[in-house]
Amino acid sequence: MVGLAYFQVIRAYPADAPALHNIAFAHVVLLMVSSMAGSVLQLPGIGGGSQLATIAVLANMFFVPPVLATSCGIMLWLITFMAVIPAGLVLARREHVSLRQLEAESHRNPSAKH
Repeated sequence: MVGLAYFQVIRAYPADAPALHNIAFAHVVLLMVSSMAGSVLQLPGIGGGSQLATIAVLANMFFVPPVLATSCGIMLWLITFMAVIPAGLVLARREHVSLRQLEAESHRNPSAKH
């Protein structure tokens, strides 16, 4: 997984973005560790720890411009945390789980405790 992320980062940015185009494998690991640490230390009531940690490391350690660091932080969040949604929807469909039916049932009997 780390190797795939490394390959994607190397290929995604052109040579005129030297901070990301020439990134070493150890830097990718450092970036992933900071993202994981940020996801553990979420902002209270808001979340966004993973994005904030990624943006901070890219901007302060790799000297990536803030706009590019922000886009990388958001894309990393989308790839790592939102990638499971399509698979979950496919599995829910296969198991005949209806989200509309679940919502209707939850409104019918809101005082029931599970």
